[in-house]
Amino acid sequence: MTDFSELTSIADKYKKKALELDLKAQQDIKQAYRKSAVTFIKVLSRVVKRNNSSTVEEILIRKDVEEAFSASLVSARTSATKIVEEAFQKGVALGIAQAKEEASLFGLEADINSDFPSSTYLSSLLSDISRHSREMEDAAIEAFYESYRDKGFKDDTGKTTQQRREESTTRSRLMASSVIRAIGPVSTRSSASATVAVQRGMTEAHLYAYRDISKGNRLTKVWIANFSDPSKPPCPTCTALHGTEVPFAQSFSSSQTFSSSKPPGVYKYLQGPPRHPNCRCVIIVLVGEVDFSKVNSPAGLRAFAIEQSKRVVSSKGISSQQIRDMPKNKFDSFKSKVISSVKKLFRRGFGG
Repeated sequence: MTDFSELTSIADKYKKKALELDLKAQQDIKQAYRKSAVTFIKVLSRVVKRNNSSTVEEILIRKDVEEAFSASLVSARTSATKIVEEAFQKGVALGIAQAKEEASLFGLEADINSDFPSSTYLSSLLSDISRHSREMEDAAIEAFYESYRDKGFKDDTGKTTQQRREESTTRSRLMASSVIRAIGPVSTRSSASATVAVQRGMTEAHLYAYRDISKGNRLTKVWIANFSDPSKPPCPTCTALHGTEVPFAQSFSSSQTFSSSKPPGVYKYLQGPPRHPNCRCVIIVLVGEVDFSKVNSPAGLRAFAIEQSKRVVSSKGISSQQIRDMPKNKFDSFKSKVISSVKKLFRRGFGG
């Protein structure tokens, strides 16, 4: 009989590998957008210097400024798409490897040949990156010109060409900062896509690897949340799913949560992680009978999760999770009390 503790050890190993992959993908995407911003600033500076005999207005409303920005974002968008695609494929490789190790404990062989199907989830992610990036591109260009209009820059013909060039360069850089700020949201959105790509690729391949095994065996799957770091417990929704066991072909509940807030939506069916961006959960597939003598059974894991969810208030005060779950009116009241207490502390002195 297969030992459940061995299965959880395998899951923990691949959970760490998935974390390393998605952190790397997020860094790569942020770097791609930083590079696009730097490229735009450099091009803008060249445009200003090349037209140093023009007025400030003529320099800043030139079409090549807009084209330079569009080109830099296209480059970032292309890089982000490639990074997300690669993150998904690396997740697929992890899912296959985990399935093989798991199945070997049951004396079975899980494998994926070259017929692994294309993922509609990945297609949706890539489409979202492209659409959101184009929307932000339009917004950023508009922010650039709006900033120009709001500043009310006017050329001073009494200044020397060198003075005008220096001033126009400074003003251009100031206005470009509004564009860089606009790039932030699309970079964040693309980074989130990279993290879910790793997890989704891992889950899809993991389950697909068992497609033949499932035909002649009784299979279930168990949701495992990440409690490995006490300082960063899983979210209330993932905690609520921890230890949930469902038939292999069945979806997990998308409404399960220990939070008072509405749980995040899901793409079609919740066959496994990710539950949300930056999700650190994994699944374990069980084939037939499993030995739970050395570790909690799924029911035991559920009890553990419920117990964890109750630890929102301790003798020392209130937890960060409870603060995050507060309705706005309660949070405002709580914040006022905290600020008042801190003010009293400083008035009284720390030794009082």
